[in-house]
Amino acid sequence: MRARTSLVATVVLLAPLTAAGQRLPWRASLHVGDVNCRDASSTLAGTTYSLGVDPGTGFELAVGYRLSSLWEVELSALQADTDLLAESPNSPSFVAGGAEVTVTTLALQHRFFTTGRIRPYVGIGAHLAALSGFKPTSELAASGITSISFSDAVSVTLQAGAGFQINERFAVDLRASYHDFATDAAVLVPGSEHRQTVRLDADPWTIAAGVDFRF
Repeated sequence: MRARTSLVATVVLLAPLTAAGQRLPWRASLHVGDVNCRDASSTLAGTTYSLGVDPGTGFELAVGYRLSSLWEVELSALQADTDLLAESPNSPSFVAGGAEVTVTTLALQHRFFTTGRIRPYVGIGAHLAALSGFKPTSELAASGITSISFSDAVSVTLQAGAGFQINERFAVDLRASYHDFATDAAVLVPGSEHRQTVRLDADPWTIAAGVDFRF
């Protein structure tokens, strides 16, 4: 019985599926997954504190277009809510506030197979990334800091994933993405008329699962 089940599973996974989607060049995708950040930050002048980024959950919407049997171009938008941390080696860390991470990416993807149900791919592209909508916590406000603004950045995105074709139109997709993202955090500290700048290498990377629909 176990051998029969394994045989059926193997046939389903490896059975040829006519170059699905060859006559359906457009693709719409929705992914949901974990967003983690490298969060290496410089230290705020006059303090021992630096900034960190807590992991969060995000979703990504994408539209792709098939250029050829092996190449696709994709425009995607990732959004995730996350907490910013004030971290110090000499004092307890605390949540400084909440912010929204957004990454809009234009990527070129190479699909390795045009038939079969399992279709791995890699991608490389350029993105515009931002941290916005910062809302300070009462603990941060009590220290006299009520505002932090972040610069936007344009850099490189790397992707790797694999789709499992259910039929000609639908596929389940697993994807890992890395976005190179360094931002300048401008902090207005108490008793100062000028903002101090902290360099934050956020570098968000995601592990996500989603659904593709071809049309």
